[in-house]
Amino acid sequence: MVLRRLAHDYYHAIASACGQKGGLLTATWSVVIARLCYDIGPRYHSLFQLGSRSRTQWPEYLIDDSLKPLLKNVNSEPARALVRDKLLFYRHCLEHQLTTIPVIYAFDPRDIDAANTGKDLAGEFSNALDNAGDNIFFKLIDGSWGEGAFSASRIGNGLWQVEGSNFEPLELLAFCKRRHEETDPDSKGWIVQSRIDNHQDIKAALSPVALSTVRIVTIIDQNGIEILLAVARLPTGQNNTDNFAHGSSGNLVAAMDIDSGQIGQAWTSLSGRWPKIVPIDKHPDTGVSISGHRLPDWEDALDLVRCAHRSLPGLKAVGWDIAFTDNGPIIVEANGQFDVDLLQVALNQGLASILLPRLAPGTPTAGEPLQL
Repeated sequence: MVLRRLAHDYYHAIASACGQKGGLLTATWSVVIARLCYDIGPRYHSLFQLGSRSRTQWPEYLIDDSLKPLLKNVNSEPARALVRDKLLFYRHCLEHQLTTIPVIYAFDPRDIDAANTGKDLAGEFSNALDNAGDNIFFKLIDGSWGEGAFSASRIGNGLWQVEGSNFEPLELLAFCKRRHEETDPDSKGWIVQSRIDNHQDIKAALSPVALSTVRIVTIIDQNGIEILLAVARLPTGQNNTDNFAHGSSGNLVAAMDIDSGQIGQAWTSLSGRWPKIVPIDKHPDTGVSISGHRLPDWEDALDLVRCAHRSLPGLKAVGWDIAFTDNGPIIVEANGQFDVDLLQVALNQGLASILLPRLAPGTPTAGEPLQL
């Protein structure tokens, strides 16, 4: 099974490199050297389009697995645990007056089966839904990459629609339990939030359906908080989240100019099964050009992440997911371990020389923000 998977991966990586540089031997050598000399496997070879890049650029590319230990060293465990737990982080935002998405209801699915909890779970959940808006969003308290997340819409007569099926409140609670068991039965539970829309002025460029966010990376150094870089994540189709997932989701990523808040070149994968990264100019759902749009209230968003990072001094580096709404920018999530693969695809460059000096424990380094 392992050998079959390896053969599959190397076959697709070589085929992809052939399309970039031409020549079977050249492509094969490129993929093999990337693995042997740079510890970059076949999937990442395709994701980073190394077949079309000079080998002098290869050391600049970082892999998440190699960056995570560095982030773990510079970000304290209590602070990382706080931002991993979406319910605790929500309470932290309220305490520090940081704008975020309201939590309508939170529950632990294990309580649903408890015989003597003394709690009217069905009644509490129904009351929460009665007081919610017509569109809500469910996600795991400690989930990542949008695992198990789904949305629900009120359709009248006390019913909610989820993924084409209609549920009464108690049935929706049971659906949550099933989704929890399928996704991660060891997770802490679920939160239910109001579903937020993209700002009307940029909705057609970002997504007409799901919420798009900008990941803004901040670093604390001896001079204070530095806005290091930012990339936009644009959902497509009926996707509930904007996760890129190495191109497998079909979503888009785009560079952001941190001085102006302008969206740059967007990228996507032609295949969900293997990274085939290509530039894309227009949102596939609307046909609206992506590059050149300026996000509203950009300076307010930068001020928001600065304030948020000051409230979490235990984190040296944070990837903030910020949504731009009609009511201004809001914090969706904070990530003590952020997706460097996503950043490098969106910016179309490796980030080793940008990130590694700033993440050296005990040696904070001030530097200029990345210029696109």
